[in-house]
Amino acid sequence: MEDTIFGTGPYAVSQPVTRTEDPRLLRGDGVYTDDRNLDGQAYAVFLRSPVAHGEITKLDVTAAKSAPGVLAVFTHADIEAAGLGSLPNNLPLKSRDGSALIKPTRPILATGRVRHIGEPIVAVIAESVAQARDAAELVELDIKALPAVTGLDAAVSGAAPRLHDEAAGNVCLDFQMGDAEATAAAFEKAAHVSRLHLVNNRCFVSAMEPRAAVGDYDSDADRHLLYVCSQGVMGMRNILASAIFNCEPEKIRVITLGTCRTIEFATCSPTRAKTCFSIGFGRAGSERSLNAVSWNSAPAYHSRYHFSGSRIAGLRVAVHCRPGSCR
Repeated sequence: MEDTIFGTGPYAVSQPVTRTEDPRLLRGDGVYTDDRNLDGQAYAVFLRSPVAHGEITKLDVTAAKSAPGVLAVFTHADIEAAGLGSLPNNLPLKSRDGSALIKPTRPILATGRVRHIGEPIVAVIAESVAQARDAAELVELDIKALPAVTGLDAAVSGAAPRLHDEAAGNVCLDFQMGDAEATAAAFEKAAHVSRLHLVNNRCFVSAMEPRAAVGDYDSDADRHLLYVCSQGVMGMRNILASAIFNCEPEKIRVITLGTCRTIEFATCSPTRAKTCFSIGFGRAGSERSLNAVSWNSAPAYHSRYHFSGSRIAGLRVAVHCRPGSCR
């Protein structure tokens, strides 16, 4: 039987794959979130943290609420008062000592502290994007900067500030797999050992369309409709229903548009859904520069490889990974 990964099949490594989605995009027939408009729709702009780590000492949105064209301004207090939940983590992973994956609470909008540059703090909804941006500039925000590090090794060195109280050493998962004894034996017999240290800088997807969504709420039927650029709809619908809005999944319909990226449900997704649905209908989007700093799945890796023998009889790999901007 042919190896489906390293063979010559259509999806094997190095084999070309016909891209059937390209022609319509090259012809200009792709459908983007910006192509989906509702009569009288409103727009959301997010005020984000300019620092990597800090304590919010002042947050006053009074002036922003009274700005021209503003329909609503949301902070964490409004999210909490509405009874909305936070983004869950359902991964059933365990560390090598048997302890469960540490899952800090991830609020829709920051409260108390900010833990990465670009973390959303305030959502401003207005009749136009320009009005929402102008109003966001009126928010009085003071953040007391706290110590921060940028390197992965520094983050787990023991001297770095702890971002989440429950995550000692800033480690949420210490995972191991393989046969440690067999690997040790291979290294003991090896005539020589090769070492390789690879650094992958923070990588994020520069998608054709940054994060964006259009939401519509039918108050008579109590049903939500969300247009979003994502490959996943059922998972997003179920999470919105069970973890965020506390309603039946049938009350929410998610429609993905023609330009999608990988399945993604980030902290900003329920934020955008909330801001859209709360005012009946509206648009929440992200500029490419903001998309870069707020991207949830933007991993960085430091990998150290030890090879035993000239034909790799044994292999040890130690990887430090930062999964994304807010983890």
